[in-house]
Amino acid sequence: MNPIDKSQISQLIDGFVSSFENHINNIENISIERSNTRRYRKILFVSVIEGLAKSRYPTKSPQDRFVKFVWQFGNWKFCDNISLPHLVSALERTAAKQFDSLRDYVFIELSKWETGGPVYLDKDPNISDIQSRWPKVNGSLMNIPCLKIKIQQLRHAELLYAYRNYLVHESRQPTMGFDSEKDINPFYESEGSYYSTVGKQVSKFKLVYPSGFLCELSKTCLNNLKKHLITNNKNPFDSFSFGDYLLEQLNDDDSFPVLKPFYGSRSNIA
Repeated sequence: MNPIDKSQISQLIDGFVSSFENHINNIENISIERSNTRRYRKILFVSVIEGLAKSRYPTKSPQDRFVKFVWQFGNWKFCDNISLPHLVSALERTAAKQFDSLRDYVFIELSKWETGGPVYLDKDPNISDIQSRWPKVNGSLMNIPCLKIKIQQLRHAELLYAYRNYLVHESRQPTMGFDSEKDINPFYESEGSYYSTVGKQVSKFKLVYPSGFLCELSKTCLNNLKKHLITNNKNPFDSFSFGDYLLEQLNDDDSFPVLKPFYGSRSNIA
């Protein structure tokens, strides 16, 4: 096969980017009567991010490439923040003494959150703030017992992937938040009124990733991927398999050549 020159790669990049721009535009304008269009948009937007992520990291696992791609290309300021309500909920489920100090700290921090309106992710602590308080064993950060949860799993980059799993595999939003068409920033909704162990009246907080946020994230990821492809003169289609079969190995003639052919040379049998 003849190598592709730079001008051809530039055309391929333009075609790739244009195709995804059309996808995003079509998703933005989708309208389904008597249905929750935001849920359908979310499902489609995360599939766009999946496709872009595979172009950049084709050999990584779906979770690794999604998380790393969003982290590197999404310009998401709070990507590395730890979800405080998730962390509190996790620490409620262990009585391990090693977590006492961290538990006391995060319980007090969550009790400071106000109710009655959206709480944005700037209230969540950065992972470095929590790491400095997280217990260690032999120099390594402990997993939360029973749950076997690592600190990284509580970052928003990983939580967005978990959110993506519910959307894609179950066609549902796990927290059923009430985001509107105008919401472009993730937020928490407060619900209920409870008396906490720190002596304050508190709410539970549900995390919401709005469709508007996923739309903006898709656009940002695409723009940054385009810059990467141009800078590195990379054909974005190299990461994808094309052919007649759904199993990728069967379309890869170089790595898995045909040894005992069924199909001969083309001929007209009519």
